[in-house]
Amino acid sequence: MISKNGIRIVIITIILTLIGLYEVYSSSRVWALYSKGDSFYYFNKQLIFMILGYISMYILSKVSLEKIYNLDKWILLSSFVLLILVLFP
Repeated sequence: MISKNGIRIVIITIILTLIGLYEVYSSSRVWALYSKGDSFYYFNKQLIFMILGYISMYILSKVSLEKIYNLDKWILLSSFVLLILVLFP
C-alpha cells in the first residue's frame, strides 16, 4: 500500500515531467520541423525516455532497500563512469 506522501511524490513527479515534456515541444518544434521534417521529433524522443524513466521508477520501488544498500558502491561507481562518458561525443 502506498502512503499519502508516496502518492504525492508520484503525482508531483508526473506533473513536473509533463511540464518538461511540454517545454521540450514548445522550444524545439520549429527547429525539429526545419532540420528533421517532423515537429514532434524531439518530443517523441523525450516521451520515450520519460516512459522508460517511469518504468525504472516502478521497478526500483519494488526492490528492497537492503539490496540497494548492498549495491551502493557499484551504483556510485557506475554513476561516475556515466558522468565521465557524457564528456565524450
